[in-house]
Amino acid sequence: MSVQFFTRNINHSLYRRALSRMLHEMFPARMDYVFYLRHWDWKFYPSTDAPNDPHFDGQEGVGGVTGMGIVKIYLEDKRTNMIHDIFRRVFRQNIIVMSHELAHSALIHIKKTHKVKLRHDDWSGHKAGTTLNFSVAEVHDRHVEGRFKFLRPFRFFDIRTMTVISVSRIQVIDIDDLI
Repeated sequence: MSVQFFTRNINHSLYRRALSRMLHEMFPARMDYVFYLRHWDWKFYPSTDAPNDPHFDGQEGVGGVTGMGIVKIYLEDKRTNMIHDIFRRVFRQNIIVMSHELAHSALIHIKKTHKVKLRHDDWSGHKAGTTLNFSVAEVHDRHVEGRFKFLRPFRFFDIRTMTVISVSRIQVIDIDDLI
């Protein structure tokens, strides 16, 4: 898996580690994890670049686009000060976007792309009853329903800042029953 950052301010080590942690928890079977790594690329952009993406209809904001083998994420590109912002607001907002797109890509990866009807209106303009791919509809419905889980806490040494970073209580979309 290639991970590319086109952002200036976010801590790339922190986001790589968070993505890795989400993948490990999503794909407990080693072969699924390795196969995912071989077939998916992630690209991180600042949310100010979102209007250039045709899927965002010229609007700026955090979000993402998942295609076949590629995930493009538009994040709030602000440095997370782990000391002064103990709640890590920007990081948590960005993690929800990452987990949302990871859920789309995981369901595509395991070939859950059959057509289903959306259960709820979603924020992207789809109305309840609209027929979408399962990988889209189920993630959007779970997001609206508030079906989240918490990642296990993790720590890592950030070589860039020469500090140990502890991350706890990170909320992600729960699709464990589908994987």
